Amino acid sequence: MRNSVVTFASLVLASLALAEPPRFEENIVWEDGEDGMLTYHVPTIFVSQRDTILVSADARFKDYGDFGPHHIVLKRSTDGGRTWGPNTYIARSNGKQIFLFPNLIQPRGSSRISFFYSEKDLADIHHVTHVWLRHSDDDGLTWSAPRDLVDVLVKRDAELRELVHSGKAGPEFSHDNPALYGRRAFFTGPGVAIQLSADHRIAPNRLVVPVLGMQDRWAHEQQRGQFNTFLFSDDQGVSWQAGGTVPIGNYPNSEPSVVELSNGDLLLNIRVEGKYFRVVSRSKDGGKTWSMAERFEGLPAYDQVHSGLLRYSFARHDPTQTNRILFCFPNGQADEKGRPRRENMSVWLSYDEHKSWAVKKVINPGPSFYSNLAMLSDGAILLVYGRDGTNRSMPARNAVARFNLEWLTEGKDSVTSGPIRK
Repeated sequence: MRNSVVTFASLVLASLALAEPPRFEENIVWEDGEDGMLTYHVPTIFVSQRDTILVSADARFKDYGDFGPHHIVLKRSTDGGRTWGPNTYIARSNGKQIFLFPNLIQPRGSSRISFFYSEKDLADIHHVTHVWLRHSDDDGLTWSAPRDLVDVLVKRDAELRELVHSGKAGPEFSHDNPALYGRRAFFTGPGVAIQLSADHRIAPNRLVVPVLGMQDRWAHEQQRGQFNTFLFSDDQGVSWQAGGTVPIGNYPNSEPSVVELSNGDLLLNIRVEGKYFRVVSRSKDGGKTWSMAERFEGLPAYDQVHSGLLRYSFARHDPTQTNRILFCFPNGQADEKGRPRRENMSVWLSYDEHKSWAVKKVINPGPSFYSNLAMLSDGAILLVYGRDGTNRSMPARNAVARFNLEWLTEGKDSVTSGPIRK
């Protein structure tokens, strides 16, 4: 017994010696009023293969709400998020369009970054939408002219309407109303796009872009036709196809985040319109088909916001043979009306593939809003999120926090030695 105690103590000391010291810093990307904008909202974050960080968001200039005109802006950082360049306007609204939900991806081994964003017309937000794609071959400095991919999604949903109506769409769609299909409103994100692993059993290296859609934003929640679907590419982003669709079921799908599980399944963590809980849906075929969404009990109740999801490591690729998934959200307490507040931005870490959360860390106890996650090549974690202010729904500024696994876990896990296990 004494020898085993000594051995365990030696292993712990060796692990601590190998581990990096805990590191955390945070820097502001956008302040309200910058460039004459009222606010910046729904941020996304992306790291290029050169470790350049790109952040993008809606820039709202006439109305704080979701139904005023927005630009899409982009900023770059080449020093790990410490400093940021000026706004690049990826899409400028003339006051009649809403540009929203930027999303970026770069295939492994490629110099080309794809930039997706969406557009809706203020005069008809349900039936005049576009899904634009631009690309950059110089690490995000310049961008190509946009091309519209919305017809790919429109055609697929029209086909699905006929399948649902005829009962041939599959048993998971059996309770869905076919009148809610044949939709034309599609928006990429706000969950980040991912590339499947090179050794994925069905779709190696597939690019997967989550898409939110709906039929009528102003209808009753169960009649809005809200759903999640995907764009995917198997040729390094040269061409794009419509992927599978999550059945509406009992939960109107909204604002998805997607992650690849260690067994190759894809998991969606989904906001539910009008509810304070999350639901999940799974795909066993690389995103071609999806299960009916089910309520997920592994998270506390919190306000309806998009939340970031990130595969940090696969055990089969990790030197410490550890599976890790990160999730970020505002874990706020309820107000006097029983509504969870948008505050207490937190990052949680799972070692068992999104089933439970061994690490729970508060990043900012104050007002906190939409968020997303990314990772630098050295394993540093990046969190972009809206923070501060007195408006319940909108941030006063957006920040990027950068921290390592040692800081997140308070020294109990390291990229070099793995988690300390008793």
